[in-house]
Amino acid sequence: MQLFPNLLSPIQIGKTTVKNRIFMPPLSTNLAEKGYVTDALIEHYSNRAKGGVGLIITEVTTVEPVYTYLPGDMSIYDDSYIPGWKKLVDAVHQYDTKILSQLFHPAYMAFPIPGTPQLIAPSNVGPYYAKSAPRPVTVEELHTIIKQFGDAAYRFKQAGGDGVEIQAAHAHGLLGGFLTPLYNKRTDEYGGLAPDLGSNQGNSETVRGRFCDGCAHFR
Repeated sequence: MQLFPNLLSPIQIGKTTVKNRIFMPPLSTNLAEKGYVTDALIEHYSNRAKGGVGLIITEVTTVEPVYTYLPGDMSIYDDSYIPGWKKLVDAVHQYDTKILSQLFHPAYMAFPIPGTPQLIAPSNVGPYYAKSAPRPVTVEELHTIIKQFGDAAYRFKQAGGDGVEIQAAHAHGLLGGFLTPLYNKRTDEYGGLAPDLGSNQGNSETVRGRFCDGCAHFR
């Protein structure tokens, strides 16, 4: 502990206090059942909380019903998911551990489940392993997706969650794709790498507004 004297000390993040500096990052388990929280998922995360983790960030959680990242992923795209999430949150909170849900849209990285429509992306560019090119997401669809992120954040708040993380990293999924010229070749207001980050900035503000109004939250 001499190398990390503050490891077990509380840390203030916005208006939320985490009991220590031990954070669990998002790690896929594929233990969900059609997107719903299962007893196996509750056991998985509550055991980490019991072991002393201060903050848990869940695996990716999809915010809409059309595209599936992996068949065992978690979802929160309608109210039917709230009771399962509440059980998970309560199980973690009994150990004074905070929990965030990582919200995600897989877009061009969606699993090719039979019946899935053509995949979407910032542009008609997909990963090297794709069997066919995705289609560019429309501006109207982006407005809907932004709302879906906000609604998902609000559902997690209703379940008692402590905050959300938006997955927009390493060109992974729709939002990450907007941040790289590899996938974002648009010429409209969502094109390039504008200082306001286009759809990602609007998305984060919508999510913040839906989750954070009137509650303890991360900023």
